[in-house]
Amino acid sequence: MSEQQHRLRFVLILGTLSATGPLSIDLYLPALPQMMRQFQTSASLIQLSLTACLLGLAFGQLIAGPLSDHYGRKRPLIVGFLVFALASLLIAMAHSITMLIVMRFIQGLAGASGQVLSRAVARDLFSGHALTNFYAILNAVNGVFPIIAPIIGGYMIRFVPWEAVFILLGVVGLVLAGLIVIGIPETLAPEKRLTGPVFATFKSFKTLIELPGFLRNIVITGMVYGCLFSYISASTFIYQQLFHLSAQALACFTP
Repeated sequence: MSEQQHRLRFVLILGTLSATGPLSIDLYLPALPQMMRQFQTSASLIQLSLTACLLGLAFGQLIAGPLSDHYGRKRPLIVGFLVFALASLLIAMAHSITMLIVMRFIQGLAGASGQVLSRAVARDLFSGHALTNFYAILNAVNGVFPIIAPIIGGYMIRFVPWEAVFILLGVVGLVLAGLIVIGIPETLAPEKRLTGPVFATFKSFKTLIELPGFLRNIVITGMVYGCLFSYISASTFIYQQLFHLSAQALACFTP
């Protein structure tokens, strides 16, 4: 394999690892009304499964980052995607809304390893202008998934029940775990790893919070994404139940 082909494979793997958020969220959006009927629950409770996944993705990054600083990038990635696969398969077998919400949180918690550590791997290998270029390529690969995920999910539930979406996510998690083993090198050398308590990194958060403008920017960004995901969680019900669009047409309105 040439150097260019090796680099392309590396970028594609990292880009897919960083796309666990869009895959976990956008792929199952067209199935929300179907899931609401099967679980015989309200739209708000089904939407809570989306919130649980988002919370898992947020808190998972705070866990995966410190763990990777102590144990290297590769092991937390492998464990994260194995747990992601297991959680996805358990969601497909869920028989209660409570189990669905809990497993969605765990799925997000585990999948967050891909979001944060794909960028950490890039940071280990590149710096300066090269790192900026690599992040741009990574984001371009990552940006494809929010477009194709609702299309795939919409056409899947036309032929198979919603459980198949999470079985697919489970298979994706297992495949990615395998690709990490064979395609992602350990990029954090043992001598560069942190020692001491694993979560001592949390102490540095105080320094971040005290930076001028940090909290303001966090609140503004949170409000922007809050509006976005409020639309995402509600739109599938509005377009399918109020405007009677098909799950396949819904993909045209998913950002």
